[in-house]
Amino acid sequence: MSAAVGDADPFGTTTDADAYVPRPACEQALAELIRELRDGRKLLALTGPTGIGKTQLLRVLAARLQDEAEVLILPYAGLGFEDLCRWSLGLLGEPLARDAQVEPRDALLAAAQRRADDGRMLVLALDDASGLPPTAARLLTRLVSEADGALRLVVVPVDDPRAGRVLAALGRGLCEVRLNTPMSEPETAAYIEGRLAHHPPPAEIARRFDEGAVGWLHRASGGVPRELHHLAFRIQRGIADPAGDPFAR
Repeated sequence: MSAAVGDADPFGTTTDADAYVPRPACEQALAELIRELRDGRKLLALTGPTGIGKTQLLRVLAARLQDEAEVLILPYAGLGFEDLCRWSLGLLGEPLARDAQVEPRDALLAAAQRRADDGRMLVLALDDASGLPPTAARLLTRLVSEADGALRLVVVPVDDPRAGRVLAALGRGLCEVRLNTPMSEPETAAYIEGRLAHHPPPAEIARRFDEGAVGWLHRASGGVPRELHHLAFRIQRGIADPAGDPFAR
């Protein structure tokens, strides 16, 4: 009978900033995003393949900028412009009634300006942004321009044909930050060690992640964090046994 993982699942699906394990490619992307925002960049895109860690990087970005910015992370961008503005206002704790006389865009613009008056920028971060309608993208670009630095936009599309249309709709002022480097085997080992330290599983399960299992996980996942989580989940539950897999050897 296999040991239970319990509530502390080191490889559960999470974008918790506290579970972040730094590596050079991620730190470089973060540093570039932060530098561009501090230098006044209004439109940014964080791009890269599915599962490489972009969503968690948004959470880390929000944590690192908490003293100088309010970062709103919208996990889904496939909405119209007005609905995106209303959703943002709700996340700010300033929901707009449907019968309000003010337009959602104007209310969001005013909310951003109030924060700018207090020395904080408002950053709207759209995850899963490949679904952002081009019309909404163009209207967001116009709103950010009107905000004159009080409001910034970060979009995070996945690498698919729709992403190019979204980036094109955002215009020439867009700065693209690319995260597409998978983890090396030493980085994979450090990542696994960090996740096990963050949410320690029962000792029986922790022992399954020995040197051979780490090597197998790196090769089988290609160094892509999401794939690694999927495979580590199988090891935790005894579904996969790297020691008995020819690929592991």
